[in-house]
Amino acid sequence: MWVGIRSHSLALQADAWHTISDTLSSLVVLLGVYIARRPADREHPFGHGRYELLTTLLVGAMLAWVAGTFMYKGVELLLRQEAAQFGTAAIVVTVVSIVVKEAMARITFWVARRSANTALQADGWHHRSDSLSSVVVLCGIFFGYWFWWVDGFLSIVVALMIGYVAWKTIKRASSTLVGEAPSEQLQQEIETVVRKCIPQQNLAPHDFRLHNYIQNQELTLHIVLPDAMTVGETHQIIATIEAELLQQLGLNATVHIEPTSKFAATGTNS
Repeated sequence: MWVGIRSHSLALQADAWHTISDTLSSLVVLLGVYIARRPADREHPFGHGRYELLTTLLVGAMLAWVAGTFMYKGVELLLRQEAAQFGTAAIVVTVVSIVVKEAMARITFWVARRSANTALQADGWHHRSDSLSSVVVLCGIFFGYWFWWVDGFLSIVVALMIGYVAWKTIKRASSTLVGEAPSEQLQQEIETVVRKCIPQQNLAPHDFRLHNYIQNQELTLHIVLPDAMTVGETHQIIATIEAELLQQLGLNATVHIEPTSKFAATGTNS
């Protein structure tokens, strides 16, 4: 930021604010992870895991604000036809920024994969986008000696890069928060587990509904059983299926039974 102010470079200042927002977003992620790890209680029987999604949305909103600010300032700079005075210090701090932020991105992605934490994944992309924006700025520094419009143009380019990451971050978290259908692969895995539980019966598992609470995955599904089965027999089958889904796929399942006669008559869900 200091070098950006000294050289009157809006692109460097935008890059600096991107880095500052990295720090702020990491603090937000830490707070979200702390809250999300709290155990379930009476008011939140499915736990607090979705706080990760809320912090991910907050990180995305911060990125969108940074992008909008420097998009506006970049356009304003072009209209005023102002040029920056880049020097050796600008090159040095930009190279250091690229190396450090890429290292932070790789470490954050590694931890996010191990912990399956969406907020950390978003924070990793925040670091990566900062590293890439610094690469763009570094390339522009060398051209800035010949073209007055480079600084304003680079500010807009960096803003667009930040805005794209913000859009992807918000879209991913919002989709999970609103509710998504189980993937085709997960549906196949569920069907395989269910059919293996009672291979002598054609259970016809269908109508899957997955409720993602991050640290707790709730699944509802329908199966088909003969009309003549007793309550005790059907309960045993349901208990077996639910136990296997929890053990093999980590899903807390609730199974709904449909009688064979009704399923055969409609050929659809009840």
